[in-house]
Amino acid sequence: MRSALRPALFLAVLTAPLLVQGVAAAQDAGTIGSFTADDFFIGVQYPEGHNLSDFDVARFFNKANCDCDTTVTVYIALTDSGFAKKMAGVDNTGSIEYWIGSNCVDPNLRAFRCVQLKSQTLQAFLIAGRDSVPTSARVLSTYTSSGVIDGGVTGGTPFIPNPDCTLPIENFNQTIWVLSNKNGTPQTLKTRDVYIDLTPPPAPDSNGITVESGNQALVISWPGVDSTLTTDLQGYQVLCNRGGDLQVFNSGTFKAQFLSCDKTSADGGVLGFQKDFVCSDFLGPTVRSARIKILQNDITYGVAVVAIDKSGNPSVPDIFYAKPVKTKSFYDVYRNDDPDAPGAATGGLCTVSPGATAPGIVGGVCAALGIVGIVLTRRRRRK
Repeated sequence: MRSALRPALFLAVLTAPLLVQGVAAAQDAGTIGSFTADDFFIGVQYPEGHNLSDFDVARFFNKANCDCDTTVTVYIALTDSGFAKKMAGVDNTGSIEYWIGSNCVDPNLRAFRCVQLKSQTLQAFLIAGRDSVPTSARVLSTYTSSGVIDGGVTGGTPFIPNPDCTLPIENFNQTIWVLSNKNGTPQTLKTRDVYIDLTPPPAPDSNGITVESGNQALVISWPGVDSTLTTDLQGYQVLCNRGGDLQVFNSGTFKAQFLSCDKTSADGGVLGFQKDFVCSDFLGPTVRSARIKILQNDITYGVAVVAIDKSGNPSVPDIFYAKPVKTKSFYDVYRNDDPDAPGAATGGLCTVSPGATAPGIVGGVCAALGIVGIVLTRRRRRK
């Protein structure tokens, strides 16, 4: 009898914790509720598969990437807590939707102020646990708060994203929305703001820009941009060309701090924002001049300085043209300035103007210098 009871008793002791866990799991499934914002992650990827850091996202959506219509990916995934709820059997009915814009959870406003990126069943999303939605910098840079004509949902006029990559305001935060929609009632699951800045900083005042010629060099000076008004000013960089359209330095000599799109040019292609035309290192916001060296004398160069903000937007360049010239030393003047008397420079200490009176002290000094010169010459001849 004892031997028959012992296995049964042992089995009961062994399975008791499992029964308790099963009951607890059943209770959790009945009280788990719905997803919250902590259960989702929203990333911005460039290129696809690489989530940009918060720092990079805050500087990625600039005019260059908008002009180029750079492809980006909105990445939505379950976090650890989201996976736990998924495994516990949270309600998976309805759909999950991704939008950009303002007030996208309001069905009465989102058709005019939002753009839908994608919609699918919540069950399909939960099975995968993640989703990648291709879009572009131009779409995400569209300012929708002033209203758009049909967000592409009702079949009306198609949505055209920011065709000229401009904003009615200097910058704004675009919101990415992850919504659940059950029985036509949208609910916010998660949002993320991304900073959009398509507005270049003001250029240095052209009236204060000067270009001075040097020997195989040009020196450009400029008045600074007011950093109290332009709070995201990062600094300056000098661009240049040779003869109006030629590259001056080898590609890669200087690293461009600004971002640009190959499809655009600031001045019709003469100088533009091509990185090959960069002619200086990046200059801080307090720098007011730069010397462009290793140029060829008597050749015309175009020079411009651009202000750059923290998103990499450069101001429009204003080009100034000048020629480096050979700097004359005293020897150059002594040898060549007077063709009729080479080696006899005019001016200096012993020169007396035509209307001058008695030379006085100056005359005495010059006479003494002349005597010394004669004596030294005679001594050299004797040797």
